[in-house]
Amino acid sequence: MSRPRIEIDLKRVEALASRGLTNDQIARSLGIHPATLYERKAQFSEFAEAIKNGQSKGITEITNSLYENAKNGNLGAQIFFLTNRDPENWKNTAYNKNEHTGKDGAALPVLNVVFQESG
Repeated sequence: MSRPRIEIDLKRVEALASRGLTNDQIARSLGIHPATLYERKAQFSEFAEAIKNGQSKGITEITNSLYENAKNGNLGAQIFFLTNRDPENWKNTAYNKNEHTGKDGAALPVLNVVFQESG
């Protein structure tokens, strides 16, 4: 005997997705197994659309908030915004580490230098 079909409110699905929850987290919040969520997404386009719309709304809301914070002088928001939106001109060199190699990609030789005091 099969289980009764659980009715799921698509507005709730959209709201959960807008909060940045993963599919598994959405499923658990709805009281269903993640496999059920994936089945519903595959079977019903409106279910998959509710998740996509929710994700888009959440990203839009946070993007707008980040933008407003940057405009209002929040230095952290300004740096984050510029390094992500215009990386060619706003690189954070502290995190851009370059790896150096020797000829043909070989390891660089290690020099052992000994300093001696004179005098």
